[in-house]
Amino acid sequence: ICRDLDVPLECMVENPAPDCPGSHGLPWVCWPRECAGDRFEATFGPIPVRWRTYTGLVRCDMNDDVFVVLVPAGASGRAPVLYDPAEGDFSLRIQEASAPGIDVSWSDGPSGVEVAEIPPAGEEREINVVIGGRAGYSMRYSITLER
Repeated sequence: ICRDLDVPLECMVENPAPDCPGSHGLPWVCWPRECAGDRFEATFGPIPVRWRTYTGLVRCDMNDDVFVVLVPAGASGRAPVLYDPAEGDFSLRIQEASAPGIDVSWSDGPSGVEVAEIPPAGEEREINVVIGGRAGYSMRYSITLER
């Protein structure tokens, strides 16, 4: 919302970047639009999940979704993410919860399906599943955590 003396930069932009769909932008930046999100949006920090399919999810622009799942000792798994590539591009990263930011597996392609492997380990541990995307896009998706 643009107000008299409280005018954010995006309110002054007359020609948004053409590859910044639905958001105001400049050639080097896209600003997030309002995004209602999904049932997990009010949760701060990694969202605890179980081994199953989750549908009706929304990754809001500029806000990675992070899920955490408990992996039994010796178990492995995979995390397929399905989305409409016309809405944008996703990235999927698997990280040890004890070492966030360090990817042990990832997938990043324009196909509408991202799949990353969850490698086995000798002890029970928590794994972060991180859903990212391109700036300027809010996208719907589903994810299945498979063992």
